[in-house]
Amino acid sequence: MNVPGTMRPMRTLLGGLVAATVLAAAGCGGGGSESAAGGDSAASLAPASAAAYVSVDADRDSGQWNQLESLLERFPARAKLVDAIEQALADENVQAEDLDRAFGPTVELVWLDLEDSGAHVVGLTKPDDEQALRDVFRDGEGAFGEVEGWTAFAEDQATLDRFIQAASGDEKLADDDRFQAAMDELPDESLVKAYANGERLTQELRRVASGFGAGGALDGQGTLDSLAAALSAEDDGIRLGFHAKGEGFEVQLPTSGDLVDDVPEGVIAFAHAGLGAQADALREQLQGTPGAGQSLDQFEQMAGVSLDELLALFQDEFVLYVRPAPLIPEVTLVAKTDDADKARATVDSLLGAVARLSGGSTGTRTIAGLTATEAKLGPVSLFGTAYDDRVVVTTSPGGLEDLRGNGGKLGDDQRYRDALDAAGVEEDEVLLYVDVDEAYVLAEQLAQLAGDEIPAEVRENVEPLGAVVVTGTADENEVSASVFLSVD
Repeated sequence: MNVPGTMRPMRTLLGGLVAATVLAAAGCGGGGSESAAGGDSAASLAPASAAAYVSVDADRDSGQWNQLESLLERFPARAKLVDAIEQALADENVQAEDLDRAFGPTVELVWLDLEDSGAHVVGLTKPDDEQALRDVFRDGEGAFGEVEGWTAFAEDQATLDRFIQAASGDEKLADDDRFQAAMDELPDESLVKAYANGERLTQELRRVASGFGAGGALDGQGTLDSLAAALSAEDDGIRLGFHAKGEGFEVQLPTSGDLVDDVPEGVIAFAHAGLGAQADALREQLQGTPGAGQSLDQFEQMAGVSLDELLALFQDEFVLYVRPAPLIPEVTLVAKTDDADKARATVDSLLGAVARLSGGSTGTRTIAGLTATEAKLGPVSLFGTAYDDRVVVTTSPGGLEDLRGNGGKLGDDQRYRDALDAAGVEEDEVLLYVDVDEAYVLAEQLAQLAGDEIPAEVRENVEPLGAVVVTGTADENEVSASVFLSVD
């Protein structure tokens, strides 16, 4: 597909950057001696008013790229990936060695604003061969200039001149307190680091929302100060970390409690959450969205429950998990409540609505000493009940029995413990856990039921993967989150 106008050169360049770093990680080509994780950064040139900034470590001799190469060696598809990238480059008359010369040990991207990212981004690097960098821009398009030892490049001269003029000022991004505080939250060494000015990002989100008739959706949601992220290679996997800071937010993450302690062992996936104070914000946002009133009324009439009753189910701590089962996987939802009778009534109404819509029926059944409502949906049933301070919905009677029983629990599951150890996190920080191997087994079973078959090479490249572990912490107006993919 051809990219029209001035968007093509920058996209060609960024695509080349991605290809170069993948090839470097696979052990093809060379690099410089300086890491983007080090002190030499184009943030010292960028204006403090920059809307966003990204720094890429393109030095394959750095610790981060050596670590990534070690991880990639565990995948049989690495060689095929390199061949595919080299062929794609050859189709564009570009060789891998050309990219090595075109990019220096670090590549920095600075967004002057966010209204049209393609037209307002400037790249900076210290190439081994500046002509090779120029050649990446096809047909001689693009603008280049020298800025304090860095080669700056942009789609057009006007954008480059704008950056050079902004960079001549005294206020630099590297000296900005907001930028410094955000970057201090990231690891010292990373493959990629990114920063966004929270105020300017929020303004752009509001502008985009207005285009969809939802300009007020972000009103009253607090003010974002900064957003920072980093992609890092570690001994046991890859981590994508985030840190956000602002004012007026009411972020509340669930703390590990009795619900997590009761989850049975052997889960394929597990999620732990709770709306908390966000329930009120979500209610106001839904009710304030144009045209939402009629849709909410229709939903409430169909489901037999109000929006408030539905949100109440998820306001406190809740867990959702999937486990293997003979025919279909077991899916169980457990929510904590301060009014079990009311929560049970809400669940019963929802199960009744599902049964009516699917042409099924409802009844009662005794499971694990509890009277449960059963919604029969053809070959599948949903079961709902409540006990103590919790309400449960599950697809399996055995799931309810294991939840209440004294058998093995998630906290004692060795695969789960190994995943948390690899990620270096505590159990009470976990928001999401996925056992990749077990998830693949489930995908195979579903494919077989559909009459399809997953290629053997997919299995070979899934085997090195361990688990996905998502964690999060919140402290007043700061939130940190991490997505870790372990590699065995």
